[in-house]
Amino acid sequence: MAARKPIVLYTKEEVNALTDWLAAHKDQMPDSLELDRATTIPDVKKTCHLMSEMALDAYERPGLKGHIEILFRIQKKLQDLGIE
Repeated sequence: MAARKPIVLYTKEEVNALTDWLAAHKDQMPDSLELDRATTIPDVKKTCHLMSEMALDAYERPGLKGHIEILFRIQKKLQDLGIE
């Protein structure tokens, strides 16, 4: 049986840095974003805003860390598009 991956929790500082970055770059975000071949976000600004609020409220809960990971993926994709 394969070993289970440890659950990675983010610190408040990491989540704050992420949500601050997304808020600071809101005006540069495209209207929609293809995150990967299977995931398109039709309203990036609204999605980032709502998911950032959730992340700040729930960063300590392992079961709710998925949306934080998605926010990091959005940040990476935006950086790949030249938004720094």
